Amino acid sequence: MATTVDTTWYINFGNGTSTGYYALQQWHTTWTPTVGTLCRQLATPATNSERAFVCIVSGAVGGSEPAWVLTRGAKTTDGSATWMECTGQASVNGDSTNTTVWTTIKSTALALGQIVKDVAADYYFICTTAGTTGSSEPSWVKTAGSTTTDGGATWTCIGAISTFSATWAAPHARLANAFASSWGTAYGSAAAITMFLAGNHAETQASALALAAPGTSSVTCSILCVDQTVAVPPASTAVHATPTASISTTGASTLEIENGGSYSGISFNCGSGATTVGIFFFSNIYPFRFDNCILAKLGTTAAPQLAINFGEFSGSTNYAMGEVVLNNTSLKFGNTGDGITACGTLVWKNSTAFAGSTIPTSLFTIDFYPSANVEIDGVDFSAFSSGSVLIGTAASSKFIIVNCKFPVGMLVVPSAGLGASSSGAYIDVVNCDSGATNYQNARYGQAGSHVTNISVIRTGGASDGVTPVSWQISTLAYCSWPVPFRCQGDAIWNSLLSTNRVVTLAGIWNSAALPNNDQIWIDVEYLGSSATPLASLATETKANVLAAGTALTADSTSQWGSAATARLNSSTYSLGNIIYGSSATNTGGIFFCTGAGTSASSLPGGYASAVDGGAVTDGTATFRAGTRFLLSVILSSPQPAMVGYFRVYIKAALPSTTFYIDTQITLG
Repeated sequence: MATTVDTTWYINFGNGTSTGYYALQQWHTTWTPTVGTLCRQLATPATNSERAFVCIVSGAVGGSEPAWVLTRGAKTTDGSATWMECTGQASVNGDSTNTTVWTTIKSTALALGQIVKDVAADYYFICTTAGTTGSSEPSWVKTAGSTTTDGGATWTCIGAISTFSATWAAPHARLANAFASSWGTAYGSAAAITMFLAGNHAETQASALALAAPGTSSVTCSILCVDQTVAVPPASTAVHATPTASISTTGASTLEIENGGSYSGISFNCGSGATTVGIFFFSNIYPFRFDNCILAKLGTTAAPQLAINFGEFSGSTNYAMGEVVLNNTSLKFGNTGDGITACGTLVWKNSTAFAGSTIPTSLFTIDFYPSANVEIDGVDFSAFSSGSVLIGTAASSKFIIVNCKFPVGMLVVPSAGLGASSSGAYIDVVNCDSGATNYQNARYGQAGSHVTNISVIRTGGASDGVTPVSWQISTLAYCSWPVPFRCQGDAIWNSLLSTNRVVTLAGIWNSAALPNNDQIWIDVEYLGSSATPLASLATETKANVLAAGTALTADSTSQWGSAATARLNSSTYSLGNIIYGSSATNTGGIFFCTGAGTSASSLPGGYASAVDGGAVTDGTATFRAGTRFLLSVILSSPQPAMVGYFRVYIKAALPSTTFYIDTQITLG
């Protein structure tokens, strides 16, 4: 099969009237073009039919515009002249560096329209008879319009390279056409394709647009927005660090980006007016990367899931999706009810989350895909308003969100939780906050959540090195012993072998009794074999669902009140408020309000005499002393046999309950 071998293409819609592609001279009557003359159509062509042509036979043109043959490399007879399609090739856009040299296509079956330079690099030749080239360079006839036979192929000289020095002289008008079969997609080498998109490119169309980049899972097409005023080929310094080029659809016209590819410096704008149409990504498992871009759904009617869709969904079909990377790339919306969804892997990093002032009240809505793996790292969500939700529903997806800026009042998940449709979903949040803190750590799942707490902390317990912290574990109605809420893991190094080790965490909760080992417990993975790193597992919980749970061990020594709000005289307290009761207390020091009311005018003696779980009447309010407990596992069968980490996992299975756990692991 004959092929083209170009790996560099130029695209510039310009302003759609007088710049970019539209700066190329139009065909006109009473014209006798010389070989090497470039032109475009006179009558306005249909969308994606914009072409550039080079004269290969000089002569007077016909009295009316010819019926242009628009296929790659096609010839059009025009009176005594002949034109050949040449759109976007490096040679006719002033780039001799990326014009194919003949030696790279010797003994190759070539298609019509391929432009090469001779080994001496002084003339251009266009393939005017398709065929297989010879094995040695032909004796070129270096006169414009003259032909050279090369094996089964024939070349026509279109002139000296120096006569094609004008940059961006014959670009593609639209990116989709550069991607089309016989242009970008039909290339004969394994080299990656580079497409230069001019910085003033402002392509738009009032119909659906599908951009299917050439390439494979291992060969990526790069589409780079560059400064069109500099010399070609553009150097790395010409690549724009902000989105200056744009590709847009208007009205109810969708925008679909397919088959992977690497895009840089482009605003992708979908729809206008009262419409829900959005941007769809379909990669067929090929990777996407967007650097310095904006992805915009501009229709003003809400699209809760499909404003931006990372993984195309059609009917009941979920399409395969490769990794999508958004680097320094922002999202833009036309309605606060808009949202995005994803499947496969989405990586969003080093970005300001939103461009424009219309910010969704709930961003991610994933409920019909089987799963997504979403990594969000270094993204600024400051534009979210208080009460806005980052992840409304998650299906069975996994999120990890690291080093991001959250505004005050933003919710990672809805206040009521992820809901019944999010079985298997986990959202891990690491070091994300609105202020100068670096200790926030949280996990959210269908069965509950844990967040960092700095007011109910154990004296001498866990700390980030400066701030004492604990985990506040809050379960929801969906948890049970077979399907508990699984906290993030923690670890401690062990080098003591061939002896029993006891792994312990301390906790406290608002209850009159100790929790049972089927309500909260720890699992420990450790290296119990000297021959293999296969984990051994020890658990604190019961053997099976039919077994009865047993009470955890009481903790009579830990103090939890050092950071709690001190009790105040004659103060109003609400159900659930937590206070520090008294330095003379017999308990861990914190008390939970179990009956709303106003405290007494002086400290009641009940605080000093209270025991864990005991009640204290304070004016018209009632408080309960927190009940302390230990989570503990003995590693004995087998004993640790290889140095390494003990990995500790907290599981909570009592619905609608809050536990406070000090995550500092102690070994005995």
